[in-house]
Amino acid sequence: MVDSALSDKNYKSAPITEAVIGINFAAPINEADIQTIIKKFRTNYPELQTVTNNILSVNVGSDQDSKLTAGINKSIGHRLTTSDLSQLLLLWPTSFTISQLAPYTSWENFLARFIRDWNLLRKITGFQEIKRIGVRYINRIDIPPNNGVFEYEKFLNIYPKMPQLLNVLEQYAMQTISYLKDIDCHLNLNTANISSPLLDHGSFVIDQDIYKETDPPQSDKDIMALLNNIRNQKNLIFESCITDEARALFNQ
Repeated sequence: MVDSALSDKNYKSAPITEAVIGINFAAPINEADIQTIIKKFRTNYPELQTVTNNILSVNVGSDQDSKLTAGINKSIGHRLTTSDLSQLLLLWPTSFTISQLAPYTSWENFLARFIRDWNLLRKITGFQEIKRIGVRYINRIDIPPNNGVFEYEKFLNIYPKMPQLLNVLEQYAMQTISYLKDIDCHLNLNTANISSPLLDHGSFVIDQDIYKETDPPQSDKDIMALLNNIRNQKNLIFESCITDEARALFNQ
């Protein structure tokens, strides 16, 4: 059961640097439909860039006389953005992703944008079997030093536990993978310190990628229900990863 008091917490200055909703398909969208989709999307995303993904595959034979063969699989995608580059849509033959960079306003606005773009895509392609649905949120927490030391343990509840001999860290990175039973999803959680864009501050990232690959919903109604459940779970996880000292920073 989701605690709505935590899941709906709003901050004066939310530390979200990027929010992402991504859907992967079981089969590729045909090229004609992709071109039609791009033309329709250009109304809201006037900037267009074609991107290429090259995957090198090497085949090693099972016996000494077999020849080594290699090949490159090329995939072409399309990156569309608003003029200010704050809103992004990435379309590949087998995936559809929208992203919101800072400033992030609200889940309601972000979800409304997803619904708008998803409905347009569905109208053109018809039903496309879904094999993965994911929501990713990247938060950057900027903290001031205390006598020259960035005491992340005062602001974060997730960080490496080190022996006393190594208790002054200059850099760290952690990744955990968890199963979220309440919503039948998995979580990739990353945290690390990064270079701060602010003078005399240290910056720390909390990066959540919550996704469902086993029996993902196929109907629009069930997709929206899952996205809202993921959002609520995401908020609970974030709140569990920070302290009141961090919350005070977000409300300054």
